[in-house]
Amino acid sequence: MERLLLGTSLVLTILAIIGGGQADAVIPNLIAGIIVLLLAVRWLASDTHETARWIREILPFAILLNIFQSLGPIITTLRPITYDHFLIASDHAILGDRLSTALWSSHLPWPITDTLTLAYTSFYFLPFALYVWMAAHRHPERQWVITAIFSTFLVSYIGYFLFPALGPRATVAASYYQTLPAGLIGGPVRHLLDILENTKVDAFPSGHTMVTLLTLYFVQRYRPSWLWFYIPCSAFLIAATMLLAYHYVTDVLIGTLLIPIGPWLACLLFPSFESLGAGAVPPVPGLRWVLRSRKAHPPQE
Repeated sequence: MERLLLGTSLVLTILAIIGGGQADAVIPNLIAGIIVLLLAVRWLASDTHETARWIREILPFAILLNIFQSLGPIITTLRPITYDHFLIASDHAILGDRLSTALWSSHLPWPITDTLTLAYTSFYFLPFALYVWMAAHRHPERQWVITAIFSTFLVSYIGYFLFPALGPRATVAASYYQTLPAGLIGGPVRHLLDILENTKVDAFPSGHTMVTLLTLYFVQRYRPSWLWFYIPCSAFLIAATMLLAYHYVTDVLIGTLLIPIGPWLACLLFPSFESLGAGAVPPVPGLRWVLRSRKAHPPQE
């Protein structure tokens, strides 16, 4: 998992150097992340000290956040054109003109928008909580789980590069988003997220959908007693991506279809996970076939 983050940070650093301009601003952040990762591998390798072990276990989440925050300037420099017009047209084709227009026409009462906002902000908490539980119990498959989840994050980041899009809150639903009821906490939380989010062209595909559903699968497999919380929270989270105008319906649908790529990528990059991955991935026939084929026909030395 750390090698995955290290490689991603290096690639982004190279892209930032190539892009120049405003992309230069994120180079120090990416280099700092690389240095921190290397120091962690060097000095926190031993499990003898519990504090060091927990720093090593949790640090990748901070590195992943650093990577996400660095994406925006690089994407807008290298890929200045957005594809919102294509996604808007796709939504109209899927929903029809009437339903796609109605989606962001009527405002929801503030208790609902507050609930949706809280669910939306649980995006990082859901996989983090599962991983912390697995790390606390030294679960032997925790590295597989977190690598598959992080690979899914990276698949969504690749999508941002290929099809940069601002999302409906900046296009067809701009007035809708700006006039959502503030409620008790919803308005301030959304405002804070808007300020903190450095990457704005992150609509397609819906990483929220991809990571949340994969996490839900792993919870069902490893910690089913938590499903009473994860199922409704995940449902509200995915609904919030559309009802709060963060994502187009197309983003969510395509994101759902792309979920198997993350675990597949994890097994492709790290073959040692295949023994775990073949039995611990979402039940998608194509993905199972790929994993079993790789086992039946290992690469020649």
